[in-house]
Formats: sequence, structure tokens, C-alpha cells
Amino acid sequence: MAPPTADDDKRRALLFGARADASAYRRSTTAPRPGATAPYAAAEQEMIEQSNSEKVDGLRGQVGHMRHLALDIGAEVREQNAMLDGMGGTFDDSGDALRRTIREVRRLAASRSGGHMCVLFLFAFAFFVLIYLLLRR
Repeated sequence: MAPPTADDDKRRALLFGARADASAYRRSTTAPRPGATAPYAAAEQEMIEQSNSEKVDGLRGQVGHMRHLALDIGAEVREQNAMLDGMGGTFDDSGDALRRTIREVRRLAASRSGGHMCVLFLFAFAFFVLIYLLLRR
């Protein structure tokens, strides 16, 4: 809040009478100042009520804004949870596929016939030679 200026003091004097001082103006009680006449007390009361109404309206706006933010945050949390649940399912499926693959590799490595391993090795060697030749060009 800006400090009161001379113009503010003049306005207060015109509104509340020449005897009004800054400390009486700043009081937030709704009771009229001691020694104030009825018209000035009513004007002061009305000004305080108007100020309170403006503050209540400002608070209503802030509460409404906070409500919208809370709803937006809730929607975002629900979306993120749904995405995480989907990712968890995908990771579970990937883990199952990896376990099956490892089990098959172990089964192949434990078997006595080496024919399929020779074919696999030759295929891998041919594949890498082909990639090398294509990248070399």
C-alpha cells in the first residue's frame, strides 16, 4: 500500500470533516468514530462496507481460480495415472517376452546338437558382412 499523500489527507478532511485524522481512517471497526456526526459516520460505515464487499469479491475470484486449478490438477493426475498403468502393462509384457526368450536360448544352449548354432553363427556373420559392405560404399 502506498503511503498517504497530502491529497489523500485533503480528501479525508472533506469527506469526514476537518477533525479526521489518518489513524481514525485506518481503523477497520464498523463502529463510528467517537465524536463523529451521523452523516459522516454513515459515510464512513458505507465506505468500510464497500471496501469489505470489494475484498470479498476479490476473495471469491481467487477461490474460483484456485478451484479451477485444483480441478485441472486432478484431471492431469488421472491422465498421468492412466498412462503409468498402460506403461506398467507394457513393461510386464516386455518382461514376459524377455523371460521366454532367455528360457529358449538356455534350452538351445543345453541341447547337444550344434547344427542350429552353426546355422545361426553363419547367418549372423553373413548379416554383418553385408552391413559392412553396404556402409563402406
